[in-house]
Amino acid sequence: GQALPGGDDAGAPVGVKLALENKQIIVKEVIADGLAEKAGVKAGDVIVGFNDQKVDDMAEIRDAIVKVITSGAAPKFEILRGQETLTLQLP
Repeated sequence: GQALPGGDDAGAPVGVKLALENKQIIVKEVIADGLAEKAGVKAGDVIVGFNDQKVDDMAEIRDAIVKVITSGAAPKFEILRGQETLTLQLP
């Protein structure tokens, strides 16, 4: 796939590859043994929030991820899966 500006690498620290489609942040791929996989994130999930911060675009999710990772906090993914909104965090 094509690397979007600020696209593919935004989710790298938590182990996901992301893409912006129809103004939604879509999980394209979940990296084995990454934080996202351990939290239960699946390919096809739509990320709507990260650690109680609403995220609408790549810049926002990148900033949110960097802030959480550098602070040492546990990542918490708010996702849309089908019709359900789920909050996933590390066990």
